Amino acid sequence: ALESPGRQSKSASYQLQNWHVTFPRAAAFLKPFGMVVNLIIGSCIYQTKKSSWWVSFGLFAFMGPFTVVFIGPTNDKLMSLKEGDDGDEKKAAPLVAGWEKLHAVRTYVSVVGFMAAIASMVMDIKN
Repeated sequence: ALESPGRQSKSASYQLQNWHVTFPRAAAFLKPFGMVVNLIIGSCIYQTKKSSWWVSFGLFAFMGPFTVVFIGPTNDKLMSLKEGDDGDEKKAAPLVAGWEKLHAVRTYVSVVGFMAAIASMVMDIKN
């Protein structure tokens, strides 16, 4: 959401090059991070037996299938494009723009999931 305006103001060539550098690193970090987050939230469900934690768990769990079904095909297309190929570089900009919209959904779901986890924690402390 925050990176989109900056990236969209650059050339298609830059967008593709940036994608090829950034995406593999981000995916390598964020996939296991998401799994660990849900393991932690799952342990909160187990330890507290409070149903409020299921909201956060569900929101974070939603991101796996959402990514595979909606974002994955765009990731694959972008990774298959070749830097320096004019035709591929022209294809990059609309794909990056579409990816950024999908990524914004995932970002907002993450924020709401985090807020739900904080709310569950606060409710547990008060009880």
